[in-house]
Amino acid sequence: MFKGQESISFTTDKPVEVVVNLVEEHLQSFGKVSVSRQGSVDIDPRSKYSTTFAETVFEGSLERNKKNPQQYSLTISFNAKPTIACWIVAVLGTTAACFGFLVLLVPFNMKKNVQQEFGRSLSRLKDELA
Repeated sequence: MFKGQESISFTTDKPVEVVVNLVEEHLQSFGKVSVSRQGSVDIDPRSKYSTTFAETVFEGSLERNKKNPQQYSLTISFNAKPTIACWIVAVLGTTAACFGFLVLLVPFNMKKNVQQEFGRSLSRLKDELA
């Protein structure tokens, strides 16, 4: 429901294995990270990204430029979705007190926080790879 995306492009002369290890290391604060040989970035979110009212899903890709193998792009997409409990509170709360819809601010704020955290992590990663 509340989607976002962060991406960076960088050029480095470090070996692919080092780049992959650095990507995994810099994204560990979001959960268990693995980068496949095809460049798919899988992140199993930490519990702080799955609350009673919001859950966040991450996916990404690490792509190497075919013409210049020293150039990479890393893209991470995320989606902070209201949980069933959030929808129940929203519907019942709106029906009873006209304020239940405010519970939808929880996943919205989650998306905003995730976007800021990814921005900082990817910026630090880019600095380290330069």
